[in-house]
Amino acid sequence: MLGVASVAGCSIISGIPAIITGHIALNRTRKFPHQFGGGGLAVAALVLGYLSLVMIPILAGLMLPALAKAKEKARRILAEELHRLGWRPGEMEKRLKADPDKVRIARRLRGETTMTLKWIAGQLQMGSWTYLSNNLTKTSPIARTQ
Repeated sequence: MLGVASVAGCSIISGIPAIITGHIALNRTRKFPHQFGGGGLAVAALVLGYLSLVMIPILAGLMLPALAKAKEKARRILAEELHRLGWRPGEMEKRLKADPDKVRIARRLRGETTMTLKWIAGQLQMGSWTYLSNNLTKTSPIARTQ
C-alpha cells in the first residue's frame, strides 16, 4: 500500500517507508517461506518505493522552469503596477503596510500568479504574510457584502 501511495504522489513521505517495510517483508518471506507469504507484494513495494524516489528529481526538473516563469510573470505585473502608479524604487518602503494601492497590487498578484503570500508581502513591503492575508480578507468584495 505504501508503494502505491508513494508513486501516486506522496513520494518521499511514503516512498522511504515502502522501501523499509518492503525489505523487512522480503527478508521474512525468504527466512520463513511457509509462515509468511506475499513475497511478490514485498517486491512490488520495493519497486514502487524506489520508483517514487527516482521520480523526485524528474518532477523537480519539470517544476523548476514553471516556477521561474511564474516568478517572472509576477515581477512583470509588479513593474507594470509600479509604473502605472508612478512609484520610484524606494517608494514602497515609504508607504504604509496596508496602503490601498499595495493591497490592490497584492490582490492582482494573488489572482494572476501562483506566488505565495509570503513572497508577495516581501516584495510589497507589507510585513508578514498573515498581515497581508488579513488585509486581503478585510478589503475583499466578499467580505464587504457580509
